[in-house]
Amino acid sequence: MKKCCIALFLPFILIIASCGEKKTGENLYFVMPHNSANTVDGWNKVPYEVYRYDGGNTYTLAYTFPDSDNYVIFLSGSKLYYAPGAGGSITRVNLINGETQTLGELLSGNISVLVADGDRVFAIWIKENQHILYEVSAQNNRVICEDVVVQAELALGEGGLYYIDNTAEQALVRYDLNNGQTRKVADRVGICKLEYDGGYVYSSGIDCYRWDVKTGESSFVSTNNDIRVRDGWLYYVDSSVSGETGWVKFNRQNLKSGKIESFSTVYIPYLGDQTFRKTVEFGVKGFIAFITYAKEDTEYMYFPYSTSQGISLHFLPNSD
Repeated sequence: MKKCCIALFLPFILIIASCGEKKTGENLYFVMPHNSANTVDGWNKVPYEVYRYDGGNTYTLAYTFPDSDNYVIFLSGSKLYYAPGAGGSITRVNLINGETQTLGELLSGNISVLVADGDRVFAIWIKENQHILYEVSAQNNRVICEDVVVQAELALGEGGLYYIDNTAEQALVRYDLNNGQTRKVADRVGICKLEYDGGYVYSSGIDCYRWDVKTGESSFVSTNNDIRVRDGWLYYVDSSVSGETGWVKFNRQNLKSGKIESFSTVYIPYLGDQTFRKTVEFGVKGFIAFITYAKEDTEYMYFPYSTSQGISLHFLPNSD
């Protein structure tokens, strides 16, 4: 089958999309506000929906949230976990068959961060000046740390949960999922965001460093401080804004060889304050990135790992 390339010149954005493309065998879920493919303002006003993209020319509806609450959401493959930001039940959804299960609840406070590993759910609960890390279950909620750095979020990897402990001078700590024991990995890591990959925790504050989870040794990685790490690749964004126009280019660097690969540039009228870290979902064959522009609109782009060319999901038909 022949392939062709179409350039769509719109008043505010240039999108390059391919037509006649074969499905890539992708199986990638992502969250989108209902009837707002587009507006950041609608993000907290309308019910969320989860869509599945298979690498072809359409995406399909996988799940609609029950109401318009402002949810804290965690996606892990075909498993969706969510809870009301103002506190309440934590729900797991099997996006393949639609089965739902309540895994526990946190009440009378705000849930700011949620991560999960199968039936194991972890959340940072905020009430007044308290920032408590819990393991949440239907039987009992266990306190892991009484004061965590909430901005650091949480990182899961190879049987461990990683967090920054405010009670220990902002140390990086590992909670063992098997025996429930905690172990300090490194001292004074500071306020930073955490990622786990291949035996290292990556901390992105002013710069990005990585910490060996066995030895606690650290090494400098990058001056980019808004990053994602996946399967030995560091993902980051180059961007530029001049007046009311700008562009965004997604890149990745191989952490062993240093090789850098760049994906297609997206031209926008205004670079909003949406960050790369918050707006990426990784799949088998590529990743979806959400790009905010004009302070109102969000563009959903799919970037295959095998090519630099991005595909705009905003302009693909929804089969539902």
